[in-house]
Amino acid sequence: SQKKRDQAAARKQYNNEWQIGLMNAPCADPGFCCYAFFCGQCAAYGQRKLQMGPAWPSQYTCCNGGTCISGRCGEQSNPELCLCCEVVCCFPSAMATTRFMIQDEQRVMNTQCDNCLIGFMLLTQQIAFCLRCVAMVSQNPDIERLADAVDCLADLTYASVCACMLTQQQVQIRYRD
Repeated sequence: SQKKRDQAAARKQYNNEWQIGLMNAPCADPGFCCYAFFCGQCAAYGQRKLQMGPAWPSQYTCCNGGTCISGRCGEQSNPELCLCCEVVCCFPSAMATTRFMIQDEQRVMNTQCDNCLIGFMLLTQQIAFCLRCVAMVSQNPDIERLADAVDCLADLTYASVCACMLTQQQVQIRYRD
């Protein structure tokens, strides 16, 4: 939608920086980073509530209104369950939604390094998907093994970057509070 495009364009103009970069997140709060690595959905759940502050639960909508089903999921009657479903079923969107909320509230922009890490994470996921498709069509065991290896790399990259993002966001919320 036009509103989402306008928000994305506005985020490019933000001039505040995160308190810590993604690369420094594990050292800045190693305990939370480990928690986010092994229990990402739980970390994302608590983080959204923390980010919303006094607006929770009255102003909660699934993915902050960013999906076609937002506002129609029973958020007002059972926000705890809806947020739980959001972070379990739509973890990437849930995490990104909280990130965008922080960026919009505090006018925080990603660094080039942040964008590079996030881009690499997405790229490895796409390469793994493409290799998996080629392996399925070709039935070549060598391509299947390569697809398995890239899939493993993609999963580790995803889990690591997500843990760092959640940690970076947690530090930023603490800074605000």
